[in-house]
Amino acid sequence: MHRLSRFLRYPRRQLPWLLLLLALNSLLALTAACQPWPLKLLVDQGLQGLPVATGFRHFLQVLRLPGTPATLIGLAAVASLVLFVVNAALEAVTTWLWTRASQRMVYHLAGDLFHRFQRLSLMFHVRQQVGDLLSRLTSDTWSVATITEALYLAPARHVLTVVSVGVLAWHLDHGLTLVSLGLAPLLGLAAFAFGAPL
Repeated sequence: MHRLSRFLRYPRRQLPWLLLLLALNSLLALTAACQPWPLKLLVDQGLQGLPVATGFRHFLQVLRLPGTPATLIGLAAVASLVLFVVNAALEAVTTWLWTRASQRMVYHLAGDLFHRFQRLSLMFHVRQQVGDLLSRLTSDTWSVATITEALYLAPARHVLTVVSVGVLAWHLDHGLTLVSLGLAPLLGLAAFAFGAPL
C-alpha cells in the first residue's frame, strides 16, 4: 500500500490537468455519440421523406429554413463536417494536454529517481552498469504515464462513450439498444477467451 501511495503522488500533482482531460473525454464521447445523427437525418428525412421531429422543426423555423429534402440533405452534410471538425479539435487538444501531463509525471519521477541514485553508495554504482541506470531514468520512468493512462483515463473514456452512445441509442430504438448492450459482455468474454490463441 505504501508503494501505491508513492506512485499516486505523481498523478496527484497533475490532477487539474487530468480532470480537464476527463472533461474533454466526456465531450469526445458526446461527439462520438452524435456522429450517426446527420446520417439518420440524411437517410430518414432527406432521402425517404419521413416527417421531421418537432424539436428539429422548431430549429428549422428559428433558422428560417424550409423543410425541403434538399435543405435537410445540406444540413446533414454541414452537421457531419462540423462534428468532424469539433472531434478533430478536441482530439488535438486532448493529445496536447495528455502529452504535457504525462511528460511532467515522467520528469518528476525521473528527478526523484536521479536524486535517489545520487544518495546511493559508490560501491553500488561500481557494481551497476551505467547503461542500466540510464535506461531506468530515461525509459522505465515512462511507466508512470502508461499506468496512469491505463488505470484512470482509458476506463473513464470508455465508460463515458458507452453511456453516451447507450443513451442516444435508447432514444432511437429501445429493442436494438437492449440487444446491443446484451451482446457487449459476450463479445468482451469472447475477446478475452480467444484473444491469446489468435
